[in-house]
Amino acid sequence: MAGGGSASGSTIILDKDKVTLFKNTGAYYQFRSSEKSGNLYKNLDYGLTGGISYFITKGFFVGLRYDYGLVDLTNNRMDPSKKSVDANGEFIFKNDFDRHIAYGLSMGFRF
Repeated sequence: MAGGGSASGSTIILDKDKVTLFKNTGAYYQFRSSEKSGNLYKNLDYGLTGGISYFITKGFFVGLRYDYGLVDLTNNRMDPSKKSVDANGEFIFKNDFDRHIAYGLSMGFRF
């Protein structure tokens, strides 16, 4: 639920401001319902995969695999900076390219 949460009644003072803590928060709690514009992540991701295997014996091998994403995974309208806000205290949205990168190491027997 965008902008949702049930207040626990606990209030703290942070930099002279009173902040209410939420007991339960929903997804995208930092946005009001009117501000939510889709989900953070896109539904489709694809990339390139390559790898090599080295056979130590006829059956025992070790392998290394690398995955490189070709798609920007995040919806830039829902990806605010976690470091700073603008002069009005509003979120600054990032316009960066977030891709997946993965390495895999394997060992196994082939027979």
